[in-house]
Parts: sequence; structure tokens; C-alpha cells
Amino acid sequence: MEGRVTRLDQTIIYFKKQFRIFFHERGWTFVLFGAIISFMVMYVTGPKMFNNAEGTKSGLFSVMSACLWIGIFNSIQKICKERDIIKHEHMTGMHISSYVFAHMLYQAVICFMQAIIMLIAYNVFADAPSKGIMFSSANVEYLITMFLIIYSADAMGIAISSCVKTADVAMTVMPFFLIVQLILSGVLFSLSGVVENIAYITIGKWAMAALGSIARMNDIPLNITLQYPQLANQISRGSNDDYTSTAGHLLWVWLVLLILTLVCVAVSIVRLKFIDKE
Repeated sequence: MEGRVTRLDQTIIYFKKQFRIFFHERGWTFVLFGAIISFMVMYVTGPKMFNNAEGTKSGLFSVMSACLWIGIFNSIQKICKERDIIKHEHMTGMHISSYVFAHMLYQAVICFMQAIIMLIAYNVFADAPSKGIMFSSANVEYLITMFLIIYSADAMGIAISSCVKTADVAMTVMPFFLIVQLILSGVLFSLSGVVENIAYITIGKWAMAALGSIARMNDIPLNITLQYPQLANQISRGSNDDYTSTAGHLLWVWLVLLILTLVCVAVSIVRLKFIDKE
């Protein structure tokens, strides 16, 4: 019917609205905060990376943690702060899917800018190998990985913000979700049994798998074998399958991060479909 506003039209309208907010309500501060965090993390951990396995793993864990924090902080209050507006506009014909997709398109632009800044900080402070697994430059793979980590965490923030009713509650539960991601990444603690299975549905595990694969973690020697070369034949840490440095493995990890992102988007849409009944 002529004059009818389609879902695509609504998506474009709300997408443009997000950028008006970005320029008029200092949305750029999220990019600035992300830049500060990126450079602080890499300034501290970057010089210790790629000298030994321990320093590299610790540094990559810090990169992953920063990406998760940046992503979830981008969006954790986005939806709950607009609940009354969403409810009113949904009752007057707004499609929830258009609203959420517009947010995710906008957040994709913000996350990509933040990923570029993180990559710049990474290159400034870490003497990382330049050859990639899939591409001639590892920077391409790191950029894609950092973007996917930040973006998936951003989507998780959107999902949380859709499920809670106030910004205060969102900020209260945010540390819990971050801590779960860090613990189940498998870096701080060895996982087994049910907990290990749960880790497969967390962003943290796959984020570390992607970063570790690109960094070729399995090929970096332990610090003790560097200090005492005579122990090299006596100490074997084995090979971690999560850090397999092949194109197929990296593509699979990227796909999982995308799937987790889509799951979070689906949760947001389903939850907001019932906003009229609140």
C-alpha cells in the first residue's frame, strides 16, 4: 500500500536517529573511553607479549577483557533508558525488529572504530608477528577478531538492556556477566565437566581461541624453557586445541562469535515484543 512505512524504512529512520544522538548527546565519548582503555591495557601488557607463552597469554587475555568491557559498556543502558519511548512507539506501529536492527547497525559502526583504535594500540606497544594465518598481514585477522569480540559483547549488552527495566539494574548486573565471561574463558582457571560445556556458549572462550590462534600460542615457548634451555626436552605443555593456527579453525571461531551475536539480537527482539504487557 502506497505510503506504508516498511520495516526497512523504520530501520533506516532509527539508524539515522542514533547518529543524531551520537553528535548531539556526546555519543563520541564511548569511542574516547574505548581509546583510553585500549592504550592503557596495551601500554601495560604489550611489551611483555610474544617473549614467552605466559606473557603472551596474559596480554591476550587483557586484550580480550578490554574488548568485552568496551562492547558491553557501549550498549548496557541503551534499551532500558528508552523503554517508555519503545513501548509508546511499538503501540503506534513500530516494528521491534527494525528498532533492534537499527541499534545493531549503529553499534557496528561504533564497534569497528573501537576495534581500529585497539589494533593501533596493539601495534604500538606489542611486537607481534606480522604474518597472518589466512591473510598476508595478521593485522587484518586481529581487526576482524577484535571487532567481533567487541560487537558480540555489545549485542550481549543490548540483550541485557532489553531484559531489565532500569539503567541502575543494568549497571548492577553488568559486572556479573563480565566476570562469567572472564572465568569461563579458560585462562584464569582450568575448566572441566559441566562448567567446560557451559563455556562453549560464552563469548570469552571463543574470543581467546581467536586471539590465541592468530598469535600462534601453541608455538611460543614457556618462560622456564627460555631461562633453562636444558629443560626444553623435559617440559612439555602440550598443544591447546583452542589455539590451533589454521584458517579453518579461525573461520569456525569467527562464525561462532557471529552466532552468539545473533542469539543476543534474537533475545532482544523476543523480549521487547512483550514490552506492551509491562
